[in-house]
Amino acid sequence: MKGGWQHSNQDVLPTGKEIVEQYLQPAANTPELIDVIHYGAEVIGVTKTDLSKSASKNRDKSGYTVHVNMADGTALQLEAQAVLDASGTGSHPNPIGLDGLPVAGERENQDMIHYGIPDVLNTERLNYQNKKVLVLGAGHSAMNVVLDLLNLPVSGSRAIYWGLRHDNIEKLVGEWIE
Repeated sequence: MKGGWQHSNQDVLPTGKEIVEQYLQPAANTPELIDVIHYGAEVIGVTKTDLSKSASKNRDKSGYTVHVNMADGTALQLEAQAVLDASGTGSHPNPIGLDGLPVAGERENQDMIHYGIPDVLNTERLNYQNKKVLVLGAGHSAMNVVLDLLNLPVSGSRAIYWGLRHDNIEKLVGEWIE
């Protein structure tokens, strides 16, 4: 393949760690990407190029301006045709509240909340096995954590709760066939 990168085995469903180690890190080190990925940069905001916040005329035809603070302290404005919002991941997780704000008690109990995708079946097994666990999220990551929790051996009592922000499980599993 181009740049020496090899596609991972398509017959195997990788874990998140394996995706990083076998796909993302090798791809990031290819000649095509190594000089265009900026680590430690923080996106401060995304705006529609040359439009005010309240303008709607031609909004669908306008591109985006991405405001970025680079790791070295410089500020950049990058033009983009599309923006993929992956906020809420890494070191800046989204709060639990539906409105984008923390729910009551969230800040005070952050030591009991795991943001992100825990390694339930391996390194973090003891944190979840035989416990009452609430999984919040309506995406495939949440679904996979619930499935992992269900695959843990049970030697005591446990309860698994799954909280969705909307009453729409079809987003995850498709339409029900009856």
